[in-house]
Amino acid sequence: MVSLTDRLDSSNDRSDIGKQAESIFAVMPSELMALIERINCSESDKITCLIAYACMGLALEVAEKMGIKKLSSFLDGRAMLFALLFRIPGLIDDGIMDSDGEYSSKYIKVL
Repeated sequence: MVSLTDRLDSSNDRSDIGKQAESIFAVMPSELMALIERINCSESDKITCLIAYACMGLALEVAEKMGIKKLSSFLDGRAMLFALLFRIPGLIDDGIMDSDGEYSSKYIKVL
């Protein structure tokens, strides 16, 4: 398991998801490619397949460009919760739920 830098220094606000995502998408492909090349050029085991977090589809694109088998991608509950949290304002605006978290019976049926 490997962690790659987002190249944001300590003066950057990491709570700014937009800035962090922009940096990751700009930096991650080249960083991952360099890491894979460094490992594959060494005397150690070679990278022959890649398992990537589903939100990091760029990793699978890098694997494809480098001729590495893309084994899988995965999601966990935290990613879905993260996506839901960003969608809550839209759900409120669309009338699907109110600001107290109650769902409209128009959209949700309880059996």
